[in-house]
Amino acid sequence: MSNKIIHIGLPKTSTTHLQNNVLKKICEIENLSYYGKQSDYTLSANHKLFHLKYSIAYDFEPEKINLGENYLVSHEGLTGTDPFYWEKASQKINKSLGDDVQILMVLRDPVTFLNSVYMEACISKGYFIKPERYFLENKNYLLPDNYPKFNIEKFSYINLI
Repeated sequence: MSNKIIHIGLPKTSTTHLQNNVLKKICEIENLSYYGKQSDYTLSANHKLFHLKYSIAYDFEPEKINLGENYLVSHEGLTGTDPFYWEKASQKINKSLGDDVQILMVLRDPVTFLNSVYMEACISKGYFIKPERYFLENKNYLLPDNYPKFNIEKFSYINLI
């Protein structure tokens, strides 16, 4: 039986801790190839996973990726923070890796998740972004001067799952 697991974890859900302390150990115990933080970035498979990430972010077609039969991929960049991209991300992951992968997600309380991604956006930009300019409804989302941004109208763990 093959084990094809992809941890697409959302940002701000202990992904780095899981990658450093849990997922790599699981791979050792279960004899799975590991692709993620602190894996060998010279491997062509990792280049293909980054290509997949950028195909989601910049909206081009991903290539088919064959990682074998037993692996665990951990890459939070495959979903990103913004729910605007979640449906497109799932379609491209499916197209690239196939529909026989098991998805592993870590979710956290929505209020603390939203606070955390908002604070991260403020810190990464080096200035304060008013919440009403960050959390946007569909009608204001595509305006070019709104960045960084988060489509609050599309935010739903049920839809993500």
